[in-house]
Amino acid sequence: MSDKQKDLEKRFSGISASSLGAFQISPKYFKNYIDRKLDEDTPKYFELGTQLHMFLLEPNKFKENYTFLEFTKPRGENQNLYCEAIADSILNGKKINKDILISVYKSTYATAAKKSDDKVLVESKKLYKSLNKYIDYLITRDKFKEILNYQTLKYLREADYATKQHILAKQLMFDNNDFIDDPDIYIANEKRILWEHPTIKVNNKKIVCKSFIDRLIIDHKNKVIKLIDLKTSSNLHEFEDKFELYKYYRQMAFYWMAIAYLFKTELSNKYDIKEYSFETYIVALQTPNLYKDYPTLCKVFSVSEKSLEKGYQEINDLLNEIKWHIEENKWEHSKSYYNNNGLETIL
Repeated sequence: MSDKQKDLEKRFSGISASSLGAFQISPKYFKNYIDRKLDEDTPKYFELGTQLHMFLLEPNKFKENYTFLEFTKPRGENQNLYCEAIADSILNGKKINKDILISVYKSTYATAAKKSDDKVLVESKKLYKSLNKYIDYLITRDKFKEILNYQTLKYLREADYATKQHILAKQLMFDNNDFIDDPDIYIANEKRILWEHPTIKVNNKKIVCKSFIDRLIIDHKNKVIKLIDLKTSSNLHEFEDKFELYKYYRQMAFYWMAIAYLFKTELSNKYDIKEYSFETYIVALQTPNLYKDYPTLCKVFSVSEKSLEKGYQEINDLLNEIKWHIEENKWEHSKSYYNNNGLETIL
C-alpha cells in the first residue's frame, strides 16, 4: 500500500454512497452508522443481493464462501442430537461402523435400551440414511460463510442464465473478461476506491470517501469508460420508481467521482479523462417474490447525464452538511436546528 493510500485509510471517516442516505435520516443516525453502532439484522433480500453479486462478478470468491446442500432437517430433538453425535464422530476422525451407529442411537433414544442391538442397528441405519445429507451439512458448515439451499441455487442459476441471454447485459457483464491482460482494456469487478473530494475539506484536509464499484470497464483504445452497477428488485416493472426512491442516480454520480479520482491519481501520466466518453448502466435482475410467481427477468437501464448532474449536486450539498457536523461535533440535530434556535428548513 502506498503512503498516499495509507493516508487516505487513516483519514477515511466512513462516508460512502450508503452513508449519505443514513445522513438524510438524521445526523445522529449517520454517526451511529459510520461508527457501526447500529444493531440491525440484514434483510434476506440484501443477503440474496450479496450472493448474486458474488455469483456473477466474483465466482471464485463465491465458491470459497458458499456451498449448496439440499437436505431434510431432523424432526424433533432426538433426531437432531443423533445427527450432531454422528457428525462429531466423523469430525473426530472416526469411521461410521455398526458400533457407532448402535451407541449413538442408544444415547439419543431412551426406548432403545429395551431393544436388541440388531434391532437398534436396523433403525439407526435407516435414520442415518434418511438424514445423511443433513449430517454432511453439519460436517461442512464451518468451512463456509453459509450453506445455501436449493431454491437459492436455482435462483442464482436462473439469474445467471437471464443475464447471459440478454444481448446488452451479457456484453456488459461478461464480454472481454478473457482480455484482462490487454493494456487497452481495464476491467475490474467489485473495485474499491478510496478517494478525496476535489474541493470539500474537513479540518483543512480534503474529505475522504469510499466507493465499491460493481464493474468498471475502461477502454483506452476507443476512449470509453463504462460504469456498470448490478441491482435486484422483487418488482422489476417498478424499477424506474425505485431508481428515484433509492437515489440510484446519486450513487452512480458518487462512483463517477471515484473514477475521476482514479484517473487523476493513478492514470494521469498516460491518460486524460477529458478525452473519454462516459456510459452508466444498471443491470437489474428480478428476485423471487413470495406472493407473485414472477419470472427471473433481466433489464438494462441507462443513467442520463441529467440524472447524474442531479446526483452531483445532492452529494455536494450533503457533504457540506456532513463537514459542518464533523467539525462542530454536533450530531443530535441538523445544522439548521443549531443555527436557527430549533427551526428546521426544508432543503
